[in-house]
Amino acid sequence: MTVKATQFRQNLFQILDQCRDSGETIRIERGGETYDLTPRRKKKRIEELEEHPGTIVGDPETFHLIKAWEWTPDDLS
Repeated sequence: MTVKATQFRQNLFQILDQCRDSGETIRIERGGETYDLTPRRKKKRIEELEEHPGTIVGDPETFHLIKAWEWTPDDLS
């Protein structure tokens, strides 16, 4: 989508919402120059988590029942 600077100024929030919702780059023309407005997607915190091999997954209320001496390496994967 390409808009003139005056149109962008008059409809700023509507154009920003459209840019956010569609993910489309907005081109703004002013004085013979073109400016691109592209939405940046913020990563969800869950996407930034790193794997921790060997982490015990389970109910913390039952950890006292775990018999660690009976584990095998296959239990950790």
